[in-house]
Amino acid sequence: PSNFLIAAQKLPGGLDRVVLTDFGAALSPHSRGTGDGPMSATLAYSAPEVITGTAALDGRADVYALACTLFRLLTGEHPYPTDAGVGATVKAHLDTTPPRVSDRLSWASPQLDSVIAKALAKNPADRYPTAGDFAAAASAALTLPPTSAPAAPPADRDEPPPHTELRGAESHGAAADFISLLPHTRAVSQRRQLIAALAVAAVLIIALSVWLIGRGSDPPDTAPTATPPTTTAAPPAALQDLRRLLPSGYPADACTPAPSPDGATVITCGPNTDPGGPRSATYTLTRGPEALRTTFDQLVESTTVVVCPGNIQSPGPWRRNDTPAVTRGTVLCGLNNGRPRVVWTNDAQRLIADVQSGGPTDPRLDQLYAWWGTHS
Repeated sequence: PSNFLIAAQKLPGGLDRVVLTDFGAALSPHSRGTGDGPMSATLAYSAPEVITGTAALDGRADVYALACTLFRLLTGEHPYPTDAGVGATVKAHLDTTPPRVSDRLSWASPQLDSVIAKALAKNPADRYPTAGDFAAAASAALTLPPTSAPAAPPADRDEPPPHTELRGAESHGAAADFISLLPHTRAVSQRRQLIAALAVAAVLIIALSVWLIGRGSDPPDTAPTATPPTTTAAPPAALQDLRRLLPSGYPADACTPAPSPDGATVITCGPNTDPGGPRSATYTLTRGPEALRTTFDQLVESTTVVVCPGNIQSPGPWRRNDTPAVTRGTVLCGLNNGRPRVVWTNDAQRLIADVQSGGPTDPRLDQLYAWWGTHS
């Protein structure tokens, strides 16, 4: 939702302009699904075929992502939970039945449930063929009269209306008013269709903001004060164990210990001198499996996730060639502020590695991934 920008129209009677930003590592249709480059994806909005990398991608993957966005704008939640770890989120996208908006919003109609369920279909062939078709169906469902609800007992005149009523009825009304301004002709160009789809979603940002403002906030003097985490230096024995696990290609003075807020052992390294080696890296020896998973999930959240070179699932399990039946850990490919990034875990060693490239002369993602393949 933060990638939808709204520019107010200054001309009398004009519509606001909605702009979609941050396309990440976009590819042409000819290069999708061929394994010749990275594809950008944010896991919470990724279609099943984006996650598995088993099929060529087209605009129906964007329809799925737009449906995830609309669901979040309406309910304030992702359609599939993102706080249970990467594996659970991936499994939900691949296997879980699409949730119903009406389970969270009393005014939502069964037609709206059906529209979002179709856009979130696991099989791309079962979705709307274009964003414009999805927008038209969502517009029609959102403009239906609100479903009836039991009458609430009369409230004291001095009491404000419940926030739940503001969240449902007011957001529905704002959506209906805005959608009445959308073009309803089938002869609209694809660009206009996409803008219409984005406009449906963007107006809900405004409606959701109204609800959030209505919730109020704690007075400044009652806000809790955050306590800075205590950082500790790793014991020499743990540092020695971690140094033995570092990949080759680091000069003697390239790596230095770093403080850790959770008792983990951390080493940061400068450039690796082997071909394709990273510009910078952080290696962490965690305290146990739970800490390993938590640290990895935090790195996923800070990464623009892409499919690994060779159309390899990301995040996904990795194995050694000599023992292909044994999963060694999880590997993640992505971009961090536009910089190629590869993260992997070695579960048995409690090791998590985060390596990145820097400037334009540094290794590309495919080179960094190849380096990892020979150094993991």
